[in-house]
This record gives sequence, C-alpha cells and structure tokens, in this order.
Amino acid sequence: MLGRAILAIALFAYAHQTEASEAEAANLCRGDAFRLCLSEIPDRERITACMQRRKAELSPGCKAVFNAPKRSPIVAAASK
Repeated sequence: MLGRAILAIALFAYAHQTEASEAEAANLCRGDAFRLCLSEIPDRERITACMQRRKAELSPGCKAVFNAPKRSPIVAAASK
C-alpha cells in the first residue's frame, strides 16, 4: 500500500516536471515552427516531422530539444 502511494506521488511529480519541460520546449521551438513549418500548423505531428526534416536549420535551443533523449513509452504513458 505504501509502495503504491510512493509510486503515485513520484509519477505525479514527474508528470508535472514533464509538463513544464514540454512548455519550455514549446517556447524554445515556437519561432522555428513559424519560420520553418508554418504550413504544417496546427497539426502537431506534421510540425514535428517538418522540424525533424529541417533539424539542421533549427535554432540552438530548439535543436537541443530535438537532440534530447527520448522518454520510454512506459514512462510517457505513466505520466499522462
């Protein structure tokens, strides 16, 4: 019981950290999205694919977002 409570608290804290990280990533990449992939807005998947294709043209901050290690699908699902 205590273990489940600790896991729930940890996942809750991680989810909020992830939301903040996603907001920061959006801020770092917003200008690049408008500059490089305007025709793909508002489709998030198409914007991401476009920015992946044009990775060499991204600003340094946005490039860091795209070069960051990916979260595992299990962790991503648990943080929703």
